[in-house]
Amino acid sequence: MLLKNNSRMSNSELAEELKVSRITARKVMETLIKDGIIKNFTISMGEEDRNLALILTDKSEDIPEYLILEKYNLMDGTSVSVIYFEDLVKLKNVHVKRIEIASSRTINEDASRNTVVHCDYCGREITDNPITLQIARKNYFACCPNCEKDLRKRKEILAEHL
Repeated sequence: MLLKNNSRMSNSELAEELKVSRITARKVMETLIKDGIIKNFTISMGEEDRNLALILTDKSEDIPEYLILEKYNLMDGTSVSVIYFEDLVKLKNVHVKRIEIASSRTINEDASRNTVVHCDYCGREITDNPITLQIARKNYFACCPNCEKDLRKRKEILAEHL
């Protein structure tokens, strides 16, 4: 979520924000990229969000890939491709069901999916803000002060054995 808001954050800035080491932040970043969770880093420019054509087709494969800005495969088997308005003339032999012209596009950078967070002590789903504590360079979440207290006890026991 931090990178969604600012994809230019360095590993050091991510580490500081997440309260982990810089090396941990780098390893997590590499894993997210390798696993395809992070697909790309992009720059959005306002001019690119104007005069777009939304094209509904049976087969998006008919539209040359180099023209497609975004593509959505719908549940009914059709697809919607987004291209620049001026590229409409480049479409040849495409069976188009419908074309809509968008005068502008707005992307909500703050939108996010709700992710389920569970208490690392009792396993209960945390529906509000979790209590976060760091134990041995790892962040743990607690649902209530009692679980936080018990996690801190675990931290003390762990520290004694290290």
